[in-house]
Amino acid sequence: MEAQIGTAQKGINALIEFFVNYSFQVIGAVIILVVGVVLAKWIAAFVLKLTGNQKMDIALSKFLAGAAKILILVFAVIVALGKFGITIAPFIAVIGAALLVRLM
Repeated sequence: MEAQIGTAQKGINALIEFFVNYSFQVIGAVIILVVGVVLAKWIAAFVLKLTGNQKMDIALSKFLAGAAKILILVFAVIVALGKFGITIAPFIAVIGAALLVRLM
């Protein structure tokens, strides 16, 4: 019986240690994602309004607003992944290479 209680106590201690070590990283990542989503919606609405004032085609306006929104969300996700200790340099390199290939 004491062995089972000791095992359960070790498991509970490991769980508490995990939450103490990583809770601020998780909270930071969630905050970054929430701010990224709000900012992406705001920027998309701004781009849509700005292109509407310039009397651009509605399809082009919606495309530019959607592209801006997706770009901001991608960067927010990459930064949030960085909060978890995942190296973001390979993601940035892949994005840069994809843009370079696309431009050629």
